[in-house]
Amino acid sequence: MTLVEFFEQARDTEGGNSFAGYVENVSRDFLAGFTDAERQHLLAEAVRLPGAALSLLATLPEHPSPDLVARLIKLDEQLKAVDTPAAHKLQLGLVAVLAGSGETAAMNHLRETFEREPDRRQELAMGLAQQPSGANWPLLLRSLPIVEGMAAQEVLMQLASADRVSNDPQALRQVLLCGLKLGADGGEHAVRLLEKWTGKHLADSGAKPEAALAAWQKWFAGEYPDLAPPMLAGESDTNRWSAADILAHLASPEGRQRHAQQGALVFEKAQCAKCHRYGGRGESIGPDLTTFGRRFHKKEILESILYPSQVISDQYASKTMTTTTGLSYTGIVTPVAGNKVVVLQANGEKIAIPKSRIDEVLPSKKSAMPEGLLNALTLEEIADLFAYLTGAN
Repeated sequence: MTLVEFFEQARDTEGGNSFAGYVENVSRDFLAGFTDAERQHLLAEAVRLPGAALSLLATLPEHPSPDLVARLIKLDEQLKAVDTPAAHKLQLGLVAVLAGSGETAAMNHLRETFEREPDRRQELAMGLAQQPSGANWPLLLRSLPIVEGMAAQEVLMQLASADRVSNDPQALRQVLLCGLKLGADGGEHAVRLLEKWTGKHLADSGAKPEAALAAWQKWFAGEYPDLAPPMLAGESDTNRWSAADILAHLASPEGRQRHAQQGALVFEKAQCAKCHRYGGRGESIGPDLTTFGRRFHKKEILESILYPSQVISDQYASKTMTTTTGLSYTGIVTPVAGNKVVVLQANGEKIAIPKSRIDEVLPSKKSAMPEGLLNALTLEEIADLFAYLTGAN
């Protein structure tokens, strides 16, 4: 253990380009000779020695015993209270080992963690993708809006390998959006998945991903004209802050140490309370945000604010209502007592209309939630708002 602790300290020592790899290789060679009892001893100290524990994972057998799987699950739970880069790397390694084990207990843990810890869903999706059918299938579909890069490619490839298909238009749309984000660096995996799910081939086998995905976009728009088209939400003049700027600030030390109490005031300032309820604060016409932070990844929450028309729940889909006098109102339509309906408009105003005066109701591809809600806020205030919505201290 004295030598293990020396290697742990050596990992934080500055050196040449090959130094870190050299320390890692020597550490792994040393740990490879550990007995089962010595491995258990090191795993018991893993919270204090995360770098050594990560190296130890590389020396574990391909099929760990149920007892060892249980220890790894316990360690993953313990690391929830540790917010350091080394601990996060160890958690990533634990997901890989648990997913590779194929043990029922390991997959149950990964699914439960996927539900409880939204900000880990990208790495967890990669693990769950190793068994893409069964109970993992719906979680992999839910991961499509947040996975990127190699994780996105892995999820798409594994979904295509499953003996199951989806004809849900929203799932098809998310596959398309995922492929568009990958572009030339993996977009073909989205095309293959769409072909399997629909049985259609819209482009030549040698077509570049961009061309094939464009054909699928055109097909989707024709097949589902009432849904928002599958187009990436680009940065626009409407929003003061870009998604990249906000996410970078939220991930920074300053952004991670914000105050939920201040966020409650920002919730009012940003006009969220006009339509949404959080705990005992706000209105209930739009989605209730009380458990929002426990159900969605920060990226999903941010994009739902910056680009509200990108993904619209059927429950809160906007409609355009025309009256018998020729007036039109667009927003969320809610029936109320007295044979009336209320239309919540994008500006937060509510219009009550008797049902007898309604001439036509058509679906709208635009959300009732306006863009630019974060424009009046500083990055610090946005971080406070996220601390409030995600239940942080």
